[in-house]
Amino acid sequence: MAKAIKVQCLIADEKARSVDNSVTILELQWPSMFGDAEHKVINDRQERLRKPAELPLEEDVATVRQYMLQGIVDITTQEYVFWSNTEFSILHNTLWQG
Repeated sequence: MAKAIKVQCLIADEKARSVDNSVTILELQWPSMFGDAEHKVINDRQERLRKPAELPLEEDVATVRQYMLQGIVDITTQEYVFWSNTEFSILHNTLWQG
């Protein structure tokens, strides 16, 4: 938000300097003001995602894996298909998810 205000205030040089000083102060003070809160949010998120209750069922993972492998085989075994962006994107996304 401060950067957007700075851009709008560049016409008035004094206002731009004031906003620039505010942005600089915020950037320098960010770790001391918000560092602990940022660390707590990251830790809480990591702890919550590591709980066994949050993990997917192994059967669901196996089902998705089988679907992805079949999709890869379907795309790569077609010898006479002209590959377009669509086919390449499907293969790329399938491999990337695996």
